[in-house]
Amino acid sequence: MEFETSISEQNVHSPKTTIVATPTGVWEVLYLKPKTLYIFDIDTKLRVLHRWSDPRRWLRISNNEDIPTYLREYNFRIEKQENLNNVFCYVFKKENSSVNNYERFWIAPEQGFRFLKRETVRPLKVDSYDGILKKGTPYLTRMTASYKQYGEAWFPKKCLAEHFWIDPNGKKHANGGMTLEIKDWKVNHNILPKVFTVDIPDDAMIKVEGLRKTLSKAEFLQRYKQE
Repeated sequence: MEFETSISEQNVHSPKTTIVATPTGVWEVLYLKPKTLYIFDIDTKLRVLHRWSDPRRWLRISNNEDIPTYLREYNFRIEKQENLNNVFCYVFKKENSSVNNYERFWIAPEQGFRFLKRETVRPLKVDSYDGILKKGTPYLTRMTASYKQYGEAWFPKKCLAEHFWIDPNGKKHANGGMTLEIKDWKVNHNILPKVFTVDIPDDAMIKVEGLRKTLSKAEFLQRYKQE
């Protein structure tokens, strides 16, 4: 059920951001105006997977856990079998669930045991910022995902996250959402090292998340011996 591979370095690049995860920390360079920001996080557990912009993050659940580990640790059981968009799925539901507090996964064995759908209902712990939704109101988060096969592996193609609050009559009311879609995706594509080579100016200040402080380039190189 798990295709995760242990790797020592990961790179993510967009026109405004470059992220390089190394064994010693995670670099993030934000190309903003009027100046570029340099951020270094010494917490190597992040591995860039905490970012929704990274499609690999879609396959992980809580605390960066993979789905099989999450289902096992939180005592999910197969509730039923169901076809979702003509794809056979096992529907997993957490034990000791109730009408207003439950979690379900639709897992597709034909697509690498990825989830095609996830629903979570939880009562709000506090009132909403605008005061409209009160503490205890059932709140539904629904995520649906589609995948594309590359060789023997399935990678995320499109993901839709929807949010609803549920009134006393059980009616769902939309309260926001987000769609993520990959339009240009290549597997095992060779990228020139220079794409992730960042020339940090001598007068740049580097924010170090783990220290909660900013260091000069000279101070940073002396402390972390980074090239």
